Amino acid sequence: MRRNLLLVVALLALSGLMAAMAVSEAQVRNKMSFSVVHTQDALIALEGGDHAAIKYGGSAKKLEIDFNVGYNGQSFGVQQDSKYTWNDLFKVTNNTEKPVKVTVELNPKTGAKGMRILAKTQGDSNWTQLTGNNGDVVTFYLWPGDHEWICMQLKDWDFDKEGGSTFNKKVSDYNFMLLVTAEAEDIIG
Repeated sequence: MRRNLLLVVALLALSGLMAAMAVSEAQVRNKMSFSVVHTQDALIALEGGDHAAIKYGGSAKKLEIDFNVGYNGQSFGVQQDSKYTWNDLFKVTNNTEKPVKVTVELNPKTGAKGMRILAKTQGDSNWTQLTGNNGDVVTFYLWPGDHEWICMQLKDWDFDKEGGSTFNKKVSDYNFMLLVTAEAEDIIG
């Protein structure tokens, strides 16, 4: 009994000593680097197609899409009861070392009164509505070194109805943020 008691006391003392020796803080220095590059040269690269609507703005040369731009770089716009489609508007390239799940969406999802903004990948036949109460996202996967072209469409809410639009839409300017998100995925394939 006494031997067991001494063993328990010894173990408690040893665990107390180990706790006192535990690291409370450590600092280790290692090199790290990164470069800020133009959007078409990034790990997840965005590169515009051959459209007047595409430009690169700011010092970081970020991709900007302005659907109003047309002939000679002049600003025009779109009208009621219309549908405009831009095939291969921009492409997303995965320059990382891992497969990624990519989503394309708009923020905010509401605000284009009377018009729908839709998108799809180049090979897809189904359009995804990015705006409205049921605004969705386009989702696809890219292997390292692969790319996918994105097509976009502006379409009047009533375009598919016989007789066209049933109400007058206010002439307005609409602004959205295009969000392209890439998340590394463990894809078995």
